[in-house]
Amino acid sequence: DIAEVFGAKTAGATLLDELIDGDGLDAFVLFSSNSGVWGGGGQGAYAAANAYLDALAEARRARGLTATSVAWG
Repeated sequence: DIAEVFGAKTAGATLLDELIDGDGLDAFVLFSSNSGVWGGGGQGAYAAANAYLDALAEARRARGLTATSVAWG
């Protein structure tokens, strides 16, 4: 169950990061959730997946690329 929930949210973002690794983007926006910070009962995998999206945005910025992760509440 964890792999299914985590993978569904992170696989696409990871693939886009790998494919779009250039300077030509104005924005690379990921839609995360505040559960990555606050968590929630029975939502461990979902919270981890959202934290992953936040970390992916940070890693892109560290490589000098554009990235924003919007944590919806």
